[in-house]
Amino acid sequence: MSLFLDNGKKGKNKWWRYLLTIFLSWGLGSIIAAIFFIFIIAVIYSVFYFGNLDINDILDPIVNSESYPTFFFLLTFLSFSFSMIIFYDCVKLIHAKDLMSLVNVSKGKDIA
Repeated sequence: MSLFLDNGKKGKNKWWRYLLTIFLSWGLGSIIAAIFFIFIIAVIYSVFYFGNLDINDILDPIVNSESYPTFFFLLTFLSFSFSMIIFYDCVKLIHAKDLMSLVNVSKGKDIA
């Protein structure tokens, strides 16, 4: 058997661990990114409008995301960033594996 497939046998491999990793990294990453971005928008509006904050001003870029491509890009970037951090933690803590073992066999050594 190849070395890459042998890496799949290492660590903790129950089905519920994979399901938990998917839900945590995808769902929790998106929720954290949304909360973080709404907080940033609230701070920006409160600074520029000196406390005259209206909830509709905060929700307008979210509801009309096709009118704000920068907002959509930033929200996607934040969501991916938080999801990747949570995925890394899940691989380390839940699966007891190294992240590089998922994609690489060499463990930092030169293969050639």
